[in-house]
Amino acid sequence: MDADLGIDRIYHVKIPVTDVAASARWYSRLLDMRLAMEFVEDDALRGVELAQPATGIRIALRDRAHSSSNPALSGFDLIAFEMKSLQALEAFAERCDRMAVGNTGVHRFEGGAAMDVADPDGTAIRFHYATGRPPFVGVHSQAGTTTYTLYDVPELADIPTSES
Repeated sequence: MDADLGIDRIYHVKIPVTDVAASARWYSRLLDMRLAMEFVEDDALRGVELAQPATGIRIALRDRAHSSSNPALSGFDLIAFEMKSLQALEAFAERCDRMAVGNTGVHRFEGGAAMDVADPDGTAIRFHYATGRPPFVGVHSQAGTTTYTLYDVPELADIPTSES
C-alpha cells in the first residue's frame, strides 16, 4: 500500500512557549532561522514562524497562554533533527558551547550519537546521528536505567514496517 496521499512534507512543528519574542530570538540564533510570519492577536504578538533558508525547515512558536490546554513540554524531546554526520553533530555541540547554549553533550550509542538542547522553556530539542540503521529498530529499556537492548520484530505487527 503505497498510496500517493498528496502530502509533500511536514510544513512546520509548532512549539508552545512562554515568551514568543525571546524564544523566536533563541531559535533564530541557534538554528540560523529567519522570521517568516508573525501572528498578532488583540495587539499582542502571539506566534511566529521561523524558516531555515538552507534546509527549508520551519518551526512555529505559539504563546502557551493562548494555546489550547496551555501545554507544557519541559524535558520532552518534541523534535529531533537528523545530522548529516557525526562530525556535524560534534561541530554543532561546539557551536552550542561557544554560544553558551546549554546541552547534554554528545552521547554515543550503538550505531550513532545524540545531544539534547533545552529551549528557554525547557523543551528538549534533540540533534541525532545514526549510521546503518535498518528499516525497523525496536528499543527495549527499563525505567531508572540507561541500558537498553535492540530488537527487530515489532510489537505492532499489524503495521507495515519501512521494509515492507
